[in-house]
Amino acid sequence: MSFIFTIDPHIHSKNSPDCKMTRKQIILKALELELDAICITDHDIITKMLPDANILILSGCEITTNHGHILAYGISEPIPISLSAEDTIDRIHNQGGVAIAAHPYRKFGQENADIIGLGNSDKIFSCPIDGVEVINSLTNKKENSKARETAKLLKLPMLGGSDAHRIETIGKAVTRLSTSIENIDDFINCIKNGKLLPSIGY
Repeated sequence: MSFIFTIDPHIHSKNSPDCKMTRKQIILKALELELDAICITDHDIITKMLPDANILILSGCEITTNHGHILAYGISEPIPISLSAEDTIDRIHNQGGVAIAAHPYRKFGQENADIIGLGNSDKIFSCPIDGVEVINSLTNKKENSKARETAKLLKLPMLGGSDAHRIETIGKAVTRLSTSIENIDDFINCIKNGKLLPSIGY
């Protein structure tokens, strides 16, 4: 299978409290890297950016749950924070979206490890997630490898994303698709069909 379309599906903007990137900065960097698409996944808010003629811009959300962060694609209404992972995923599915375990084994410190990643408390094994982020450019190699092992064990689609909060991080990890897409529904179909390849980016 050949992979002809490249998206960075995990980028933050100034609407995330820990990021200052503007729409213009994000787009210029993505175009410089010749990405085909980007997805803005701000923390606990759905950021919808104006379209650009030169690149596909999609909207998602990185939702904070009691058990880790979950990337939601295909939702139109915000989902409350600090729910259980199961409740959050149910709400994503009720909107017709898909739920991806974001950096499931990331640990910023032992005291909050269980709320940073679904994998650290083994929640990832009991949640009805639709895919796993197995390459995250802000997560170390060991943690990414564990995410990949878990995705294989659970037979779930694998994604790569930069998790960019700074310009220079955009495109450092990407997802390559076997077909071109034109909207979020197309992207969701690629995830559901497993027609994607996580990859170290540019």
